[in-house]
Amino acid sequence: MKTRVLLAGATFALGLAGAAQANPLLSDSFNGPTLGSPGAVGDGFAIGPSSHASVSGGLAFVGGAAGAADQNIYSLDTFNPTDTTLTWQVNSRPDIGAAGVMVGWGQPGISECAGCGPEIWLEARDDRTVFDIVDNNGLFRYVSQGPIGGTGPLTMTLSLTATTWAFDITNGVNSIAHNGTFAAGFGIGDVIAASGGNLSTFASVRSDAPSLGDGGSFSSVNVAAVPEPGEWALVLMGFGGLGLALRRRRAVRAA
Repeated sequence: MKTRVLLAGATFALGLAGAAQANPLLSDSFNGPTLGSPGAVGDGFAIGPSSHASVSGGLAFVGGAAGAADQNIYSLDTFNPTDTTLTWQVNSRPDIGAAGVMVGWGQPGISECAGCGPEIWLEARDDRTVFDIVDNNGLFRYVSQGPIGGTGPLTMTLSLTATTWAFDITNGVNSIAHNGTFAAGFGIGDVIAASGGNLSTFASVRSDAPSLGDGGSFSSVNVAAVPEPGEWALVLMGFGGLGLALRRRRAVRAA
């Protein structure tokens, strides 16, 4: 009986820890017949104005429409990105001119680009890497540095709290990572106020030659909520119960 209680305590604690660490708000691997097909969590994606996009074989292809240098898809579900981690898996990127991909958060239904509307974006181009915010106060550039290099797959992760930001871009060989605090007037709340409500996550392709079919593709997107303080309290209670069970078991053995 004591062993079963001990195992139950361990299962309870580990289960709570797993639930706190993995709280998906959106998860889509683009395996449906259309962009609007829901993923494991979430209601799929729509195509931004003047954009071209499609899905095939677990990839969302974005770009290639004549005359549209910046093209995007955005999530139908909207969220408050405070206390979330956003991860986009980029399968391929444009390779003509100062081209690249942008991912982040913006007003749903608009043509996402650098400065097209209220946005929080992370951009990996062949000439630079930037992290920017645009709201009613204008544009604030938090990071601008050289490129990560290559045109192949990338993992782009952006974590946000009410006061801080952190990102990591990696191609499996090289990595670019930065973090900091939001400047006054250029934070999540300011972007939400400028957009009039919650935000969609988006993936945008920037190309100097879209009419030549220059575009990019994305293999998955995930939005996970950072555990709330109450959830961590439950986790700690679970592990506290586990520790108590261990102490009781030792006491029985000593007796």
